[in-house]
Amino acid sequence: MRAPTPVAHPPPVTTPTTPAATAAPPSGPLPVMLEFFRLDRSDVIVPTLTIAIALTMIGSLLVAAGFVVHRYGTSFEHLLTTIGILSTAAGPTIVILRLRRVLTDESYVALRTDGVALHKGTVETLVRWEELTEVHFDEARKAVVLERGDQGEVLVTERFAGIDHAALAKRIDDLRRKASFNLLPKA
Repeated sequence: MRAPTPVAHPPPVTTPTTPAATAAPPSGPLPVMLEFFRLDRSDVIVPTLTIAIALTMIGSLLVAAGFVVHRYGTSFEHLLTTIGILSTAAGPTIVILRLRRVLTDESYVALRTDGVALHKGTVETLVRWEELTEVHFDEARKAVVLERGDQGEVLVTERFAGIDHAALAKRIDDLRRKASFNLLPKA
């Protein structure tokens, strides 16, 4: 009998240390989120759900019709039932495939104790309350304008669910004024 051959084991898995991963946690309390508004994606959601509901209803009706059309022969009955099953399955499949991107999209505006955080994809822009000099809704540009004095302005052109541009500008300006008097909640 031969002696077993030693097996070389792979080196242990180590995670690389990056400066961001090894950085010290932020000093002081973390900001508290006061309000949060997600990007309004009803322009994608409503048509997708409409198509899916129509396909599912039509498919269900075709399957039901396949059970009552005996007089036209079994091949026609099988054809209707098969088309109905495929149509019924296509409705939810379309919803899953088309709305996957919507569900994973992390775009929002967060009104926090430290400022206005605009998050789009993987990029977050924080406009601190101390930097913010004026907030208003510009009807011509259809945008909320966050004025930062010498640093220029930040335009918020996206639509958010549950609030329109004018109301968002008013809400941000109210919180800006409260922050200037140190009236925001502490973390």
